[in-house]
Amino acid sequence: MKKSIIRGLFSFATLLMLIVSSYQANAQAVCNPIVIDKSGNEVTTATFCEDEQIQFKANSPGYTSTSVLWDFGFMGQTSDKADVQRAYSQAGVYTVTFTGVGPAGNCNKTLTITIEESPDIDIELIDPDFQCFEGNNFCFVDKSTATTGSTIVGRTRIFSDGFKDTTGTDTFCHSTQDPSGGFFDLFIQLEDANGCVSETTISDYFYVTPKL
Repeated sequence: MKKSIIRGLFSFATLLMLIVSSYQANAQAVCNPIVIDKSGNEVTTATFCEDEQIQFKANSPGYTSTSVLWDFGFMGQTSDKADVQRAYSQAGVYTVTFTGVGPAGNCNKTLTITIEESPDIDIELIDPDFQCFEGNNFCFVDKSTATTGSTIVGRTRIFSDGFKDTTGTDTFCHSTQDPSGGFFDLFIQLEDANGCVSETTISDYFYVTPKL
């Protein structure tokens, strides 16, 4: 009789502990997926640039041990990782859906991501692209534009002979001093007021004959 009572008390105590543990786990559970903005803040709405790496975090204890699914709302891209990075190649507004399953139940929430368009690079060479070394001079017109509501605030132009143009003007020229001549490339980087950056390299853009 005493053994039965003891077994009954033990079973009751075990059940009570399980109930308390479950309650504590649920009490600590949080359904709160977030994205890290450009300032390092944990938010649910943020703005980024095209091709910029974005950090998403499940941040939902109690809701991730069974399964996790991020749907980034872009070209069917998903992830089953709790913390993940993603980049968007096209400007627009995207709804990111997080679904987590764990002891606390189901967590379903959305984040809003706005992607700003990066500057559009448009450079035109207005001189002949084939010149003799003596007196060579190549001038360019920068017709690049920023997205509506923004402006271009930084221009970097580097030629493959090492010359870096720092004028920042729409029209710029360059005379190469490399006596070996040959084809020359032009690297261009633009930054707009939103902090969005575009860059490209125009290979074999112009040719200079070797110095005689």
